Amino acid sequence: MRGYHVSKDGKVRKCTATKQECPLQHYPTREQANNALEKLNRDEHGLLSQMKIKTNLDSVESVVKDEKKEIVENLLNNAESRLSEIEKHRKKKEAQDRKLQAQQLKELATMSNILKKEQKDKEKLIKQQKKSQIQELDNIEQLMKIASQQEQQVAYA
Repeated sequence: MRGYHVSKDGKVRKCTATKQECPLQHYPTREQANNALEKLNRDEHGLLSQMKIKTNLDSVESVVKDEKKEIVENLLNNAESRLSEIEKHRKKKEAQDRKLQAQQLKELATMSNILKKEQKDKEKLIKQQKKSQIQELDNIEQLMKIASQQEQQVAYA
């Protein structure tokens, strides 16, 4: 059975024996092996063993505390980095939106200018047509006067 055992140097280790049977007593979990080691030490050394265990626990707690602090710092750094990326993306998107709006405004101005020019051209054409029609009416009126004068001359002759 593989698992954990208390090695000859008095430390709990994971059993790695593969070629031959391990002669040490095995435990399914590290916790059970630690409990067995604690009992063995208590039986052999009493209070001194408990002090070592307390010192080891304090050391482990300190390491865990440091690791927690490091994890929190890493999470904060990652969050800040992600926020920075999001802010960069937002600014880039805003710049693209402003550029698109400016382009659309330019196109609208161009279209407006084209429509104004077309309107002026239509007004100019209408004026020319009116002027031409007035000229034609004047010509017709002249012709009618001439025709009337010729009728009068023919009537007197």
